[in-house]
Amino acid sequence: MTRFFVIAAMAVSPYALAAQTADMSGAIDYDALFEANTDTVETLSEAPVRQRLQLGDIVIMADQSGDTIRYVAMDRAETVAVGCLWEMYVEVAQLAQSCPAMLDDDQSARLDAHVDAIGNFVADNTYPPVPREDFWAHWRAEFEQPSASECITLDQSAGPAQFVAYLVSPQITGQLARVLSTPRLPVSQPCF
Repeated sequence: MTRFFVIAAMAVSPYALAAQTADMSGAIDYDALFEANTDTVETLSEAPVRQRLQLGDIVIMADQSGDTIRYVAMDRAETVAVGCLWEMYVEVAQLAQSCPAMLDDDQSARLDAHVDAIGNFVADNTYPPVPREDFWAHWRAEFEQPSASECITLDQSAGPAQFVAYLVSPQITGQLARVLSTPRLPVSQPCF
């Protein structure tokens, strides 16, 4: 397990519930996804209703209680879940926007390239897919929001600074290419 994935596992909560409605952010519409794949949905129990949908390495559980359906999606690929990467890079991009002195020009260029690659993957692979122009119109506004975090410098040897420095380092480029090489739903779990 690489250092990146260990750090990521510590940085993000262990469970994230997915959005149930599609929008321009790239949120997955799980209701529509289950409806479009009724022939492969497995019913595990009738009362309460519990269903499972597997799409390649993605496993989605649906638990219904009354009118409420709760979805939990897991990426079982041997890489980090793309939604997890997206969440981390959104936070770093917002921090960089709030703290322009945090990154040098090379780090800033790598951050932009990584955000573009991951964002395009999310737009293309969510359900339903979102036109990239609409996706980016939504997220550019998000990136302009100031970060709630205090500014950090990347010369610090531990904590958030070390994590951010790794996310904008040259060595992560190959790992990102490997993670983004297989189209799949951009779910957020597991985040390591």
